Amino acid sequence: DDRLIDVNFWLGETVESVASLDGELLRVDVKKHEGNRNADIPFVVEPTQMTVPGRSQAIVQVNFNTRLSADSEAFSTHFDAFLLGHCSLDDENPSWVERLAGLDVVSLKLGITGEVRQAWLDVEADEEEGLSFETVASDLLKDDQQLARQVIKVHCIKLRNPNPNSLTFALSADHPFKIMNKDQLGGSDFITVRSQAAIKIRLGFLFGSELLNDVDNIKNGIKT
Repeated sequence: DDRLIDVNFWLGETVESVASLDGELLRVDVKKHEGNRNADIPFVVEPTQMTVPGRSQAIVQVNFNTRLSADSEAFSTHFDAFLLGHCSLDDENPSWVERLAGLDVVSLKLGITGEVRQAWLDVEADEEEGLSFETVASDLLKDDQQLARQVIKVHCIKLRNPNPNSLTFALSADHPFKIMNKDQLGGSDFITVRSQAAIKIRLGFLFGSELLNDVDNIKNGIKT
């Protein structure tokens, strides 16, 4: 059938080297397989095999791979898995030492859990009414009654990262909005905010004669 099983073979001593056939020449152990075959997502274990000296210790590294797309069928926010380890004595033990090993003893089972939590940022505006830009056509008039090419209204926004990990995200603005301090933030569309840290964004609203014409066209039912 389609079920997965583990088959293990042990070969005993050759017939010529034993006095009788009472010894164990061949042993087959068939057990139901636990877990998934070649399961290495989202957990990867390194190394998969090791030697632990007597009265010593070894380190196993478990990597949690969170590079999963939301469109993937395997995507989830919570993952539970387990590791199985079979312990065997090496060949350097003296002949008078006898102890069950390998599949004759209960395997070492280590449960592991991973979780992908939704990240968020706390947004705080410098004005009580929030990010509301208000301007009038007369703002384009200079003191000498000449028409300015454009004026810029600016609001400051504080982004605070309350998560235990750093966050890297894309931040951009379409016309007529513009991030005024983008160069101070690294000049890239991607910004990193460390855990429990905050950054200040200066968001500008660009108002000019071109935008004013677009508003008039919209009022008159003309597509722009």
